[in-house]
Amino acid sequence: MATPFSFPAEAAPAAAPPAAPASASTDNIWIAASDGDAARVDELLRSGVSVNAQDELGYSPIHAAVSYGHRELVELLLRAGANVSLRDGDGDTALHVCEEGEVAALLVAAGADTAAPNSEGQTPIDVARDEERVDMLRFYAQSAGLDMSFSFSSKDPAAAGAAAGAAAGGAGAAGAGAAGAAVAGAEPLEATASAQRQAEELRTEGNALFAAADYAAAVAKYSEALEANPRAHLALSNRSACHGQLGAWDDAAADAQQCMNLAPTFVKGYFRFATALLQLGGAMHAMIVCQQALQFSPGNADMTALLKQCEEGVEAAGAEGGAGLVAGGS
Repeated sequence: MATPFSFPAEAAPAAAPPAAPASASTDNIWIAASDGDAARVDELLRSGVSVNAQDELGYSPIHAAVSYGHRELVELLLRAGANVSLRDGDGDTALHVCEEGEVAALLVAAGADTAAPNSEGQTPIDVARDEERVDMLRFYAQSAGLDMSFSFSSKDPAAAGAAAGAAAGGAGAAGAGAAGAAVAGAEPLEATASAQRQAEELRTEGNALFAAADYAAAVAKYSEALEANPRAHLALSNRSACHGQLGAWDDAAADAQQCMNLAPTFVKGYFRFATALLQLGGAMHAMIVCQQALQFSPGNADMTALLKQCEEGVEAAGAEGGAGLVAGGS
């Protein structure tokens, strides 16, 4: 499987020493590492237990510390010479079991290979994607130069809509500025009932122009609707679609993100945003947006299909060298 990243990995060292015997839990370095007991791990290492000792399942202290997110212990093990390329019985390296970006950064700095496949052929990035480890996906995207300064929670759709403005990275850096500008100001005030009716009438006129493929005129009409009611998220969604038809993906991203801000559970806003990101070259970022939308709209056919396109874009970028995770074309 093609992968979007390939950090240089250190050559695998000679076979690790046989696992140290574990006659009691207090003498078991793997349990101590799982518990985050740095003092006990340090004591065991000083007594002669190998930092790369593996149990009968291939589990090593670095696997244990990483899987439980014990960052300081991971640092201790790395200083002691832990081999980040060790594989457990499933062929997983420590990076496969990692769930925190800060810990992943330590592993990669020590030579962990993000493209190393496990026994099922999955790389650490594949695992992070399939298990929706958002913090890890954020780390991988940042490592490729994407701006991932937005913040959202799958348990709080409103937080997703409050994304702080990075529309895309790499080839889509201009889109980041456009989307950021769209949300930089104060939230628009609620329009009067008459203004809302006027805005909806103007939006309906815009829809007719869109259906006639007069996208520039439709943009103007949706803009009039938004002047009447700046909180008209449907007009923003429609205008984003028009911008896309015109190839103005920066503007499409800005309108879509503002739509998400105003209507955090309106799935089409996420669809428009992810589509624009994909066109701007932010395949990984677009993939995360799709996964976020599917958290509150599971099984949505359009989002599922778009997610597949994003995944293909990420894989294609990996096959081409992975620079920027560029997903070109439509």
